[in-house]
Amino acid sequence: MTVCAQGVVSKRADSIYEPGRRSLAWIKTVLRATTEAIIVGAVPGNGANATTFGGLVLAGHTPEGRLHCIGRVGTGFTTAARRSIRAALDQVRRDTSPLDDPAPTAVARAAWWVEPVFVADIEYREISGDGLLRHPSFRGIRTDKTPDEVGLPD
Repeated sequence: MTVCAQGVVSKRADSIYEPGRRSLAWIKTVLRATTEAIIVGAVPGNGANATTFGGLVLAGHTPEGRLHCIGRVGTGFTTAARRSIRAALDQVRRDTSPLDDPAPTAVARAAWWVEPVFVADIEYREISGDGLLRHPSFRGIRTDKTPDEVGLPD
């Protein structure tokens, strides 16, 4: 077994090395972390998601209390969750960004904004050098946390 930054690679003890071939005796288990994030907006969806959203814009509070963008999440939603979340977000839409720090250009260009009142449970692989979640996946809405309790992920 080998542990690396991305996860754990393990193999059956009795297996042999097979050059140029990915053997079924080797298994990679990806490490994933979880965090809470404040939903501050959404980006439009297309195709089956055209009536809901393509992804949610996420944020957390810096140690100084500033609302800072940590990226967006577009996977992990059921169709029912997308409809429910969209209906809730429509109730708290706003014209301007609630972020204290500017969102990354790619996010800001496409996003529509909401009041920062909902907390999402997010799973992710790592945090990029610029502080954005890499490979995030939505796990649900947290009703046991308030946005004021949500900091930046470690």
